[in-house]
Amino acid sequence: MVSSDQRALTSSAGALLIDELIEWIDAEIDGDPERRELRRAHPHPERVAAQLALGFFLPHPVTPDMDFEPAKLLSAEESLGWDLARARVQPSDARSPGGRPADDPDYRFSVVQSELYRRYLRLAVERLDVRPLAFYAKHLAHWHLERERGEHVKRVVHTLLERSARGLGLESAP
Repeated sequence: MVSSDQRALTSSAGALLIDELIEWIDAEIDGDPERRELRRAHPHPERVAAQLALGFFLPHPVTPDMDFEPAKLLSAEESLGWDLARARVQPSDARSPGGRPADDPDYRFSVVQSELYRRYLRLAVERLDVRPLAFYAKHLAHWHLERERGEHVKRVVHTLLERSARGLGLESAP
């Protein structure tokens, strides 16, 4: 359960069931054409609301009380789940230069990030702490959202974001 002081999301005991939170997120997405389009373009549109609800809390330390404002779930750069969803639908740059992908510094950076993913996943398992993996995914999503990149970069980054979502428990394996 999640507690919130905002009346629109508060159940009778001041706690919000995760199902209620997901319903609220779905309503917020449905009420905004840009958000609705983002969900439609997502590889797993039916999972977006649950990923937003669960993903928001992953980078935070586990504490009994946490300052939670539901609007942050759909706020760029404040919600891991929303950042992952946005990055996974980020288009590639059709004007990207041809040639060898290895000549593109963005591609080389993304390949290095694929090696780092394995390290962060291993740390999450060894320490039973997903926060480093969550921060890795959040930073990779922000980097990818800075601008459109070539198709070869998009393929690597989208694979990493999908694997990160699975590693964080936000998605199941195909």
